[in-house]
Amino acid sequence: MSSAVSFFVNTKVWDVLLDFSRGFSRYDLEVAFRLESPYAMRFYEMLCSQESPITYSIDSLRKEFMLEDKYSLTKDFIRRVVESAKGELDEKSPVTFTYRPLKDGRKYTQIMFFPVRQPQLENAGAMLTRLSRKYG
Repeated sequence: MSSAVSFFVNTKVWDVLLDFSRGFSRYDLEVAFRLESPYAMRFYEMLCSQESPITYSIDSLRKEFMLEDKYSLTKDFIRRVVESAKGELDEKSPVTFTYRPLKDGRKYTQIMFFPVRQPQLENAGAMLTRLSRKYG
């Protein structure tokens, strides 16, 4: 037995859901689908709407990527997660990053990410949208 459900959405509600101009993050699905690593996808989502540096604690990144029980050494986490995601974004994404690990005493506890735009990898539609938001 199959059943179907239909519903109507008020046009004002629909417009709000589709309006990304009010600070909601928008990213190019074509780029997201090109990325193979889930870490690269997540970094792309985190950084695509960023213009300025952003800092995350290493523990919060481990939790975000569901890696609390993996890569207990920070250097392994950076090499396997951060560096591998950066390499894929450098190749395939209009947004990549540089980063700087930050110490608290003798231990690295945070990573500061610096978004980097690669306009040569951006499709024309996404570039026009970004520029119209910036200057429009």
